[in-house]
Amino acid sequence: MAIANRNTPELWDKLWEKKSSKDEDTATLRIEEKTVRWQTLKEIVLKKFSSFNDLKVIEIGAGTGTYSGLMAKQGA
Repeated sequence: MAIANRNTPELWDKLWEKKSSKDEDTATLRIEEKTVRWQTLKEIVLKKFSSFNDLKVIEIGAGTGTYSGLMAKQGA
């Protein structure tokens, strides 16, 4: 099955039906903090703004909010 066929409203409805605990959310952030994706994004933000402090972040609903959480931990 192609990825485009799996990315359906039903898929996202199922994802959001599952409630995660604070411990699960914290673990997810710890794992993502170590990824190349986050390290690259963090590097770009720091190069442009020198810091996350006082930056405003908007979550557009394209995922689980992991990057918003990581940016908040950095001071955004």
